[in-house]
Order: sequence, then C-alpha cells, then structure tokens
Amino acid sequence: MNNHNKNKIWLYSTLPIFICLAFIYILVISLARGEWNYSYKTAFTIFSHPIAWYGLTMFLGFAFAIYLSCLKMYKYGISIEPFYFFCIIGIPTSILGARIGSCIIGQTPWDLIFVDFGSGLAIEWGVTFTVIAGLIYFPLILKKESYYVLDKNSKRATHRKVSAWVYADCIVPSVFVGQIVGRFGNYFNQELTGPKTTDANLINFLKTFFPWMYKDGNWYMPVFFFEQCGNILGLILIYFVFEFISNNKIRKCGDLALAYVLWYGIVRIIMTPLRMNNDGNSFGEYANMITTICWIVIGLTFLILNHFVFSKYLRKYMIPWYFFAFINLFKSKNNKQNLEKYIYNPTTFLWYNYL
Repeated sequence: MNNHNKNKIWLYSTLPIFICLAFIYILVISLARGEWNYSYKTAFTIFSHPIAWYGLTMFLGFAFAIYLSCLKMYKYGISIEPFYFFCIIGIPTSILGARIGSCIIGQTPWDLIFVDFGSGLAIEWGVTFTVIAGLIYFPLILKKESYYVLDKNSKRATHRKVSAWVYADCIVPSVFVGQIVGRFGNYFNQELTGPKTTDANLINFLKTFFPWMYKDGNWYMPVFFFEQCGNILGLILIYFVFEFISNNKIRKCGDLALAYVLWYGIVRIIMTPLRMNNDGNSFGEYANMITTICWIVIGLTFLILNHFVFSKYLRKYMIPWYFFAFINLFKSKNNKQNLEKYIYNPTTFLWYNYL
C-alpha cells in the first residue's frame, strides 16, 4: 500500500476519537446545565461498588492515546508489537509516577499512596516517569531484528533497525488525547478551579456551560477547561499538522516528541499560576512550576540540539554508527552485513526514516 493511501486511512481512522470527544462534551455540559448533583460523580456501580467518572475518563484517556499511537505506527509502517509490550510497563509506571508526584507535591499523604487513587494524580509526573521507562525500554527491544523495517531507499533493499525516536514521535504526541479526556474527570469532581473572576463575558460563558463554577457567592475560572483547550490545540498541531512536514531539513527525528514536551510545558506554566493559592496547596503548585520549567528547558534545548548539533555532526558524520558497528563486529559472523545495517545507511540513533 502506498503512502498516500496510508495517510487517508490514518486520517479517517482518527475520526472516532473526535466523535467520542464531542459526545463527552455534550454529556458533561448537559449534566452541568441544571443544578449540579453530586451523584453525577459516579458513572455506574458494579456489585454495589461505585465506579467514578474520574477513573473512567482516565481509562478512556489511556485507550484513546494507545489507539492514536497505533494509527501513527501503521502510517509509518513499523511494528506495533514493541508498543504493546511497552503498554504493560508504561501504564502502571504512569499511574505510579502520578501517585508519587502527588505525594511529593503534598497533594496526597505518603501513607495513602496506594489507597483511594482518585484523591490525587499529578499527571505531569506520570508522563515523566513513563518517558524515562520508554528511554530505557525502546533502545533495548528494538535491537531485535524481527522489528527491523525494509529500507528500499538504499542501493539495494535491506532490513534496517528502526530508531527509538520514530516510536517516540508516534507515542508521545498521542498523550495529548489522554490528558484531554482525563480532564473531564475534573468536570465531574468539580475541582481544579482557578481564581475568582469578575469578567462579564467569562461569567456569561460559565452561566451557560459551567454553572457549578459559582461557589460561595463567587465565580471561578475553569482552569481545567483552559488546559483542555491548550491540549486540543497541541494535539491538532503536533499530531496532525506537523505530520505533513516531510522535508527532513525542517523536521528531524524526535521533533514531534520534543514539541510535545515544549508545548505541554508552556501550557502548564500558564495554568499553574492560576491554580496557586486556590486549591489550598501552594507548595504543590510551586513544585509543579519547577517541574514545568524543566520540561520547557529540556524540550527547547533538545529541539535546538536536534536541528543544529545532532543532525550536523552525529548524523552527517555517523559518529554513533561507527561505535555500534565496532561493537557488533564481535557479535556477528557476517561482518559485512552488520556494517551495512549500522553504517552505510544509519538508522539506529537520532535519525528519521520517512517510510
């Protein structure tokens, strides 16, 4: 199947995600238009055990992110199997990281870290832990030759190793949809509000769509909604629009993943001051601010290095590949084939193959 048909299937297959998002928005707004009932926090019960919307939206967020990641891997023509195995590691790591982060910032007591998970999840910490796990996992598992791709761009077709950065570009921007859906849990829990507002236009908007933002005789800014809008814009730009930039002089391997880190850092640094002194945990928000600044610095620094250092020196002069080839000369009986895989057309590290 040619790339044009793959692009069409990829785009059309993303439509169910946006239909589901629109449906959830209609559901939440419909529930919120009247007098808010706290029973809305529970989606349904199983054997008399309540299942909260907060947990359900987190589950849907994971499912949608996995779905979009798989679609992007299909578009690139790379194996989805390594990602399936990573989900077994990454999802628990994300939840554990979010709980640890919640304890670090003082949102959840340490003795309750494995109790009542709905009491606090620091999403940015969960993403950070998952990224660290991915940096360890993918470079190791992608060494298996069963995951190599057929490269027809060289002088003769050969199977070559896929860069871990290709998987990063598939997976990391998809996290946006998980965060978008997960924020709906804040709607049902009536939480994550910002400072008081007296802006007439904003108050009219809140009266129409979020009347439960009126508390104690004051109207409050819907920080969760603002962050959701920022993530939706990031999803559209980074997951979709940037994908149509195929010029490798403009876009490098890893750019989509790094753009997510930078974008989400910017969204969070705008939102965090609005949350300070309002949720009763200023220390936690200052800790989040420091984490967010680190995200921005790392994202911006590596984007610059990716374009002006890695591509100019590491890729052009193939420094890492000579090292890999030297190591693998002692592991393979067919040294010539090994050299072709690791040097003549480098695809092992910080390189993007537009399949």
